[in-house]
Amino acid sequence: MLCQAFDAATGRLSEPAHAAVHSKPGAGPRHIAFARDRALLYLVNELDGSVNTYARDAATGALTELQSITLLPPGAGPKASAADLHLTPDERFLYASERSTDTLAMFAVDPADGMLTALGHVASEPTPRGFRIDPSGRYLLCAGLASGTVGVYAVGADGMLEKRGTTPVGGGANWVEIIPQ
Repeated sequence: MLCQAFDAATGRLSEPAHAAVHSKPGAGPRHIAFARDRALLYLVNELDGSVNTYARDAATGALTELQSITLLPPGAGPKASAADLHLTPDERFLYASERSTDTLAMFAVDPADGMLTALGHVASEPTPRGFRIDPSGRYLLCAGLASGTVGVYAVGADGMLEKRGTTPVGGGANWVEIIPQ
């Protein structure tokens, strides 16, 4: 990953101010989520099923890896297919979708340093792709690519997810947006 400034007037990216940060070879970086006013960055790696935590230098944007943790459930095979990750609005919990095991991984975020602790996994819609957490942080909606459904999960005070229902939305469901009314 590189950190480059974007100039909206010219539409150009600046030259990188520092060396790129790389995930483990073969990890397959896929999606990121910033936390703590962009002082932390979480990255889900598609191919090895891991989540990396990075500290971000506010002045330069330089990243320093702090942690790499699996999002795969115990006993999962060697082929991962992680898809998405999101933090709750209060940044107390992080969730990641994993397509090869049809699960959502749940993590607690340490309030002192942002490090992740695995809370467990919950079965999701078949082939979970995109998901979103509602602005209140009370619900997570997950699109199932293979099922054509969106599952609704309640987010517990302890970060655990509890399935509340499923809604058919059509084939190939892969993205969720929540639009406040």
